[in-house]
Amino acid sequence: MTDAAPVLFAGASASAPIQLSGPPRRVAGQVSLRNPQARSLVLRDASFTDRSGRLAQLAERHTFAPVVLRPAEERAVHLVIGIDPTTSPGEYRVDIDVMGQVRPAVLNVAQSVALRVEPKRVVLMNELAGPWRAHVLVTNEGNVPLSINPVADVELRDDVVQVRDLRGVIAPLLLADLPRDLDDFVAVLLGVLPAQGPVVTHLSVRTDGAPVELAPGQSARLELEITPQERLPANGRFRGRVPVLTEDLEFVVVTPAGPAPMELPPRADTPKQPVDTRRRPAKASGRRKK
Repeated sequence: MTDAAPVLFAGASASAPIQLSGPPRRVAGQVSLRNPQARSLVLRDASFTDRSGRLAQLAERHTFAPVVLRPAEERAVHLVIGIDPTTSPGEYRVDIDVMGQVRPAVLNVAQSVALRVEPKRVVLMNELAGPWRAHVLVTNEGNVPLSINPVADVELRDDVVQVRDLRGVIAPLLLADLPRDLDDFVAVLLGVLPAQGPVVTHLSVRTDGAPVELAPGQSARLELEITPQERLPANGRFRGRVPVLTEDLEFVVVTPAGPAPMELPPRADTPKQPVDTRRRPAKASGRRKK
């Protein structure tokens, strides 16, 4: 076999094309490769040509983890490619080229529902009574249209109570030689556990312009007007979450410090302690008369 001869055989034909499937960012499948030469081959990439003419973007070459094929060795190689994330679900026909060997392939692009919400946490630190205004940016990072409904009202829970309860549970379990302290463990649990403190009030949320229709790759800004249904206590932190399609939007309300507690004056009906006005006898000097 000369150097000009094909150095690699891809096990597929026009009647049995290579099948790759998955969401746009990760279309994957198995490709059977064989080395017909008497020397080892190292495979690092493959090129693609869009025969369907329907793909918005397709990189000319896709790299993968190096594969070493020894002489006469045949192996199934896992091939992963990424295309434009907004590519609609469907079937696309391409040509795959591995070291000069071209074979037909079919990309079966699956549905991808992906929404990005920024910020994921809205922190409110204004006056106790509200209302507050906030802005949230939503982006459709999938390949199907999305309808974003108005943000729902939020149950606010006392976050400080939950922290205190967690500290009480974890503190006895900690050993003195552990590298992390109590606050580290509480912070981790708060990050993974939903709010469990008592519900103190609700936030009424009004979304201007909702519902919003988002095409793949499109973004929109949601303007929120947020009003607590009841006055919140001072010196507190309150937390709640609501779903925004596939994501969660968290609200944290931090109320300002109130006046320090003052010592109460005695009640008017509290009886006064009687004062002893009797004359007490003088103490003896302890000297004896001569």
